Amino acid sequence: MDSGKQQVVSWRQPAKLPSKCHIYYLLHQTSEEGSNDIRMFTSVGPHLIDGLNPSRVYSYRVQACSDLKLGAITAVVEGRTLAGATPPTPYDFKLIPMSRSLKLVWKLPEGKTSTVHHYLFWLDGVVYSMENENTMEFDLVDLERCHSYLVELAAVSTASIMSGKVAASGIPLSDSKSNINSHIYHIRFHNI
Repeated sequence: MDSGKQQVVSWRQPAKLPSKCHIYYLLHQTSEEGSNDIRMFTSVGPHLIDGLNPSRVYSYRVQACSDLKLGAITAVVEGRTLAGATPPTPYDFKLIPMSRSLKLVWKLPEGKTSTVHHYLFWLDGVVYSMENENTMEFDLVDLERCHSYLVELAAVSTASIMSGKVAASGIPLSDSKSNINSHIYHIRFHNI
């Protein structure tokens, strides 16, 4: 599957089964790292196998069982998961100054929002994660006033593939209006 974290498996029902026989199947799954998993199914499929890692080989064997009798195990079938789709790199990334906060605003290519699982952003070198809620803005609040912040942003796909980073910098506005507005002094001249 496109995400790189799923595969679809199916098999054939054993030949010459009595019609009243209740059958279930054990799917033996092995990863190239050596981890083993056994899953039980009541049909031949197709079945979606979830929670896999991208670009990995998985091996499958099926064993039919009925009335506490185990059948023979099939030959091994292998399949490699896909690498997973690379998410789009955000563009037109800006920081909009607000009162003790910064609004992050960015764009993605048309129709590409669904390929993003979550975003990572770095605020002065510390990384944070935010879920993709199909919006392309986020508010950073409770920031220090008069402090310049560097923010980097990247999209991450469901296959944990990260896009390129974009960066912007900004300074939050102060709470006090007197610090925002410039001071105007009126000077009078008197002739003596």
